[in-house]
Amino acid sequence: SEKNTWRLMFCVCNAETGEKMQVMEGDSVTLPTNLSEILDKDTILWGFGPRELIISQITRKEDLTSFFVTDEVSFAGRLQVDQQTGSLTIRNIRNRHSGQYKLTISREKTRYRIFHVHVFGIMISHSLFSCCKHLTWTVQKISINQFWSVCFPDVAGKKDGVKSVSVNEGESVVLQNDAAELQKDDLLIWRFGDEGILLAKIDVETNNHSLNDDDERFRNRLQLNQTGSLTITNARTEHAGLYEVQIRGRGSSKQFLVSVRG
Repeated sequence: SEKNTWRLMFCVCNAETGEKMQVMEGDSVTLPTNLSEILDKDTILWGFGPRELIISQITRKEDLTSFFVTDEVSFAGRLQVDQQTGSLTIRNIRNRHSGQYKLTISREKTRYRIFHVHVFGIMISHSLFSCCKHLTWTVQKISINQFWSVCFPDVAGKKDGVKSVSVNEGESVVLQNDAAELQKDDLLIWRFGDEGILLAKIDVETNNHSLNDDDERFRNRLQLNQTGSLTITNARTEHAGLYEVQIRGRGSSKQFLVSVRG
């Protein structure tokens, strides 16, 4: 129905170069080498930034493989390298990982490939997050379920089921995040309704907590505790609906269907 559909803008990058990549914070991105396998005497090198900081290197010689991944703090625990192809994956990405990635493949001759990665944040806003202004825009009408699968691929299909919560008008609604504690690189968000309105966000790495004060329905009613559980105080019938909590770095999601008795 029209009520359950909305407009999503997403990017279509230049298919010929494949060099511009855009990703939302908390997601993973894979930079491909386009190799089927690493051969004898190959060296695969990944550099980051204007100074081309070496973040990964694979060298194969006479069936022996040497392998290096940086322990530089901003990438710690985030890099995964496919030891068959050399492709690089950055998991639970943040804005500081935006920039230039240079791939060097040394074989019979040396080849280079440059990736420009742009990481955009999850903002406390009613509006949809926008893609890079330099890329081509496409507008498509999709359902909310399609939206989750496109914009949140790390959590789509990993929901633990919907939990029903019922309260009387004027009472508080407590939506429990199942995590006993948040981990140091967790990015937790709460969303509400078919439009996926962002209610709250916790970025443990930056110790940043945000609550939605723009939506009059929730103004001065939202509370977050240290584990990311959400409380809506003085509930009204307008607060009834579907709530979802996501921990982006872990790829987990849980939904709550809230009813408020008048």
